Amino acid sequence: MVLKKIIQYNTKKWDFRGVIERYLDCGPLEKLHELAEYDVFVRENDQSSVFHKKFYEKCDLNNEFDDLYENFIRNFISPVLSDKNLVYQKRPSFRVHLNGNKAVGEFHKDSDYNHPIEEINFFVPVTISNETSTIWVESKPNKRDFRPINLKYGQILLFSGGILNHGNLINQTGQTRVSFDYRVIKSKN
Repeated sequence: MVLKKIIQYNTKKWDFRGVIERYLDCGPLEKLHELAEYDVFVRENDQSSVFHKKFYEKCDLNNEFDDLYENFIRNFISPVLSDKNLVYQKRPSFRVHLNGNKAVGEFHKDSDYNHPIEEINFFVPVTISNETSTIWVESKPNKRDFRPINLKYGQILLFSGGILNHGNLINQTGQTRVSFDYRVIKSKN
C-alpha cells in the first residue's frame, strides 16, 4: 500500500519551532538565508550549513529537542499509527531550505539508499512550506509526476518514502523553510 497523508498536531504541546529557534539563536527562521550564503547543495553536502552544525551541536549538549521528539513519537505518532512498538529514527534529519537553494541535494526514494520499503517517512515543517520551499512527491512509485505538498506549521506529511520518489526544487519564495524528517517502521505484532 502506498501512503500519502497529511495530519495535524498541537504546536503548543510539541513546540518544535520554539526549541529550534532557541538552538539556532539567530532570529526568525524564515530569514536564515539572510545570514549565510551557500552554493546550491548537492547530496554530499546538504547537511553541512552553519545552521545544521549549530542544531546538531545543541542537540548533543541539550536534550530538549530529543526529549520533545521522543514524547511526540510516544504520545502522538504511536497512537496515530495504532502501534506502541514503533521502530523510529533516533534523531530526525534537520533540514534548512534556504531561499535560492535546496534542502536535499537530489530527488530519490529512500530504498535507493538501502532503507526498507516498508518505512513510513514523516516530513515536519516548522515554518510555512509551500511551492518551491516544500517537498515534492510523486503520486505513485516511479510515475515521476511530482507535486508540491504545501503545509503549515502543525501539519505533517506521512508518506511511503521508501518507494515514492521525492525531493525539492530551488527555493524561490523569498523565505527559508526549516523542517525535520524521520522514518518509522511499524512493529510486526
